[in-house]
Formats: sequence, C-alpha cells, structure tokens
Amino acid sequence: MHDKEKIMIIIEDIEMYLKKLENMKIKSQEDLKNDLNFYASSMLIFSAINRIIDLGDEVVKEEHLGYPTEIKEIFVLLLNKKIINKAMETKLKDLIISRNKLAHRYGAIKTEDIFKIIKEIKIIKEFSDLVLRHIKKSFYLL
Repeated sequence: MHDKEKIMIIIEDIEMYLKKLENMKIKSQEDLKNDLNFYASSMLIFSAINRIIDLGDEVVKEEHLGYPTEIKEIFVLLLNKKIINKAMETKLKDLIISRNKLAHRYGAIKTEDIFKIIKEIKIIKEFSDLVLRHIKKSFYLL
C-alpha cells in the first residue's frame, strides 16, 4: 500500500518547484546570463529532479519492484513494471545525468545546459501526473 501522504507531499514539492521555474519566465539562453536567473533556475531544476527521484523510489519500494543499485535504475524498474514507457524512461535518465552534473560539476554548467533542461522540464510534470494516476488506480483496485 502506498504512503499517500508522503507521495502527495513529494508531488506538491515538484509542482511548487516547476511553478517557481515557470514564473521566472526564462524564454531564451539570454535570460540565463543574469546570475540570479542562472543560479535560481539551476537550484529549482536540481530540487525538482531530486523529488522525482524520491517519487520514483517511493513507488519502487511500495510495489516491491526491486532494489536499484543506482538512481537511474529506479526508472528501469518502473519501465519493467510498465508504469512508464521507454521514451519517458530515457528522458528521466537524461535528467538524472543533468542532476549529477549539477551536483558534482557545478562549475562546468553553462547557460545552454540549463536552458536545454528548461526546455525538457515538462517530463517532470508528466512523470508526477502519471505516478499520481497510477497510485489512484491502485487504490481503486483495493
């Protein structure tokens, strides 16, 4: 059985980070040349990605899908269970690579890296919506 409250808190956090990023109205790489925009958007992206990891991990644990040996494997397990499709798995794993770069090689991050992530960030919302539908469906089946 899923910890509905924990999952809802994670989803609310994701929505908050994405809304704050959207409110920054970053429309081009030029908008990221402002240090405040660059660093704030980087942290919002990093935080949102961390929460999708938490969300995916919660589903993996609650549904006993296995024990991931690395973060990216969470999404492989969700793919194997057919909770997500291959395209989503690939995009989410790409975000994990970006997250690792943000965490471990922050000085190497460029405006084009952040802007590329911003253009692809909708996958985070799609993932959280999909997990929410999956959880609701599993509650109805009980």
